[in-house]
Amino acid sequence: MEHYVGGDYQAVPPASPAGPRPYNSPPLPNRGDEQQLRQEQQQYHRQQYQHQQHLQHTTPSPRAAPRRVRPTRRLRAVALASLTTALFSLRRPLKDYEGAEYSSIPLQAMPSAAAHAMSAVNPTPSSAHLPHATSSPSFSTFVSGDSGGHYFTGPPSPPSASQPPAQHLSPPGAFHAPVYGGSRVQRRKTMRNIQLTKGHLVVDAPVPDGVLQNAGIKTGEEFTHLRYTAATCDPNDFVAQNYTLRSAMYGRHTELFVVMTMYNEDDELFCKTMSAVTKNIAHLCTRTKSRTWGENGWQKAVVCIVADGRKKIHPRVLTCLAAMGVYQDGIAKNTVNGKEVTAHIYEYTTQIVIDRDLTIRGQDRGTVPVQVVFCLKEQNKKKLNSHRWFFNAFGPVVNPNVCVLLDVGTRPTGTSIYHLWKAFDRDPLIAGACGEIAADLGRGWSNLLNPLVATQNFEYK
Repeated sequence: MEHYVGGDYQAVPPASPAGPRPYNSPPLPNRGDEQQLRQEQQQYHRQQYQHQQHLQHTTPSPRAAPRRVRPTRRLRAVALASLTTALFSLRRPLKDYEGAEYSSIPLQAMPSAAAHAMSAVNPTPSSAHLPHATSSPSFSTFVSGDSGGHYFTGPPSPPSASQPPAQHLSPPGAFHAPVYGGSRVQRRKTMRNIQLTKGHLVVDAPVPDGVLQNAGIKTGEEFTHLRYTAATCDPNDFVAQNYTLRSAMYGRHTELFVVMTMYNEDDELFCKTMSAVTKNIAHLCTRTKSRTWGENGWQKAVVCIVADGRKKIHPRVLTCLAAMGVYQDGIAKNTVNGKEVTAHIYEYTTQIVIDRDLTIRGQDRGTVPVQVVFCLKEQNKKKLNSHRWFFNAFGPVVNPNVCVLLDVGTRPTGTSIYHLWKAFDRDPLIAGACGEIAADLGRGWSNLLNPLVATQNFEYK
């Protein structure tokens, strides 16, 4: 008699009528008591089940089916292994040590399976392509053209007859990835060494071609280059630490110094004030019979814009300043020689005006050059600190005759600044003057329907 146990057949001896029955013997078919027979059958099946469980835990069954792994778990395992390999690549340098010299290792195409796994990992390109003075074992790099990641294996093996030769690839240019091929590195942003001027960072950056296209004067460094200075001092120490401005470098006499303080005003308010100031400077250039002003009167006027906080200024204001050539993104620095920058100073003589309705006007619309000093403070330190930069830092360098203070959002009329200056020119004993403040009533006094404007008009009048 044979019966099935744990996947194998084995012989079972017959039961003895006198002695106890074996452990795994089948039940006796002929018994008078059916209830006892049923109990013995249940006990027998229970013993058989326990015996099978014991065999499964002690010896593996040869016919047991392999455990099925879910595809999601398999992908997670592959992605985790690829991520571990990528992180390992950032710590281990890539090199081929041969005595006292280093030799570059050609790049090979990543296998399809590895490329699929690496599509979920895109590490930042490291400096592993550069030689290092260590003696760890060499590695070969496989770069995927899709993901741009790194896949490290052991030392490269020579190609066999059944294996095609390796295809040399270069990583994609996204994210400024370096081109691996020896010790040469290519990046999208060019790096250059800048010599400090008297210990200060001063950069002359060329303005975009679109700015010069709308300009009437296209020659001269003040029209073709933007000057950036990173100030690392307090406003009171600006002159003592040998900082300077362009107007002082050119030896020009400044008769009028206008400051526009701002916080987080939008581009419409900024352009309204800036265009009005530009029209006032253009009016000074039309007074040809004046002993002070004339055709080149713009050289005697400087406009200073002080923004209270780099993180507080409206981004569209920076866009307008960039369209005028007064601002460029990407050249500012946070520290210079370990010192934190307190103010970013941009200088440019612009010939572009952006009207209140955000239309650009160039030399063909009767504009004149305007010397602009844009001071972007690193931190928000309130309006009093902005005036300290104007009076204590820039004032002694420019040495103006008359200073005019404005807030962004205030629009002076076409001759307001001239009449303010004329009051000081007539009487040298005058120390201060103030113009009349009027509410913007709009066309046909339509803004008086606004209760706030009507209240302001009543207060000012």
